[in-house]
Amino acid sequence: MIVFLDVLGQSDTVLGLPRIPITEEEKIAAAEILDNTAGHILKLRSYFDSFNEAREKPTGILDKLPPEQRKIAEQMRSVKAEWRGLSDSIVITVPLANDNEHCTPMSSILFWLFGVCTIFVVSLVSKKPLRGGVDIGWGVQLNKDEVYGSALVKAVKLESEDAQYPRVIVGDSIWKYINSVEKLEATTILGQMAKKNAETIKSLITTDSDGKHILDVIGSSVHDIGGGITPEFVKSSYEFIVETHNHLNSVRDTKLSPRYNNLRSYFESRLHIWDIQPAKG
Repeated sequence: MIVFLDVLGQSDTVLGLPRIPITEEEKIAAAEILDNTAGHILKLRSYFDSFNEAREKPTGILDKLPPEQRKIAEQMRSVKAEWRGLSDSIVITVPLANDNEHCTPMSSILFWLFGVCTIFVVSLVSKKPLRGGVDIGWGVQLNKDEVYGSALVKAVKLESEDAQYPRVIVGDSIWKYINSVEKLEATTILGQMAKKNAETIKSLITTDSDGKHILDVIGSSVHDIGGGITPEFVKSSYEFIVETHNHLNSVRDTKLSPRYNNLRSYFESRLHIWDIQPAKG
């Protein structure tokens, strides 16, 4: 599985720094541009690091279990994945090969898709929206920081061609894979856990107004899982969306205004989950 995320609006801002600053005014302007571009990318990568490190911290709970039960519990909660930065993009890779009835892949996919939901909302709070795609396919790791194959091509295509505005498109291949795991006849407790995780993963996905599967970034499951997104984050994200949508309307942007209207409609359909009132007008 590969998740490809792109921070929107970076290219135009980067091009606002045409040459090395010389005067004090140019240096001040350059510092602001760098903070809004490279600075934000560093903060985003730091957030990914923090999210990844949080899952690796031992809680001590498993230490209290008998050895056999501890081994099973460790496989249930095991997560295998890597992420790397690529300019203003993030690439997450999750290997699907396994010998435990898909338990490890399902745990990994659940962990990272929930993480993407969280980071998506945090980016909106920062007024630096993300757009993304996620799918599965064949892939090989050419070196430590480079992955190659159909999975990456699919994810990039979903982000660049299908998403169109801030949302994360879920590809057909991964949707079929999750459904197939959910329907398997599990023969072990690990297989049963995989089926349960597949069910939870499906609850993180919804169908958007154009029929595409997307991550339900502020849906009921994200709210119920907790631990990442707060009502304050959702409120700030929504306010940014409304502000952007109103601005696009005021300048008569016939391309982006309808797209942000769709994003606004999605958020407004979920605001009640977080006890937030929609804006008037």
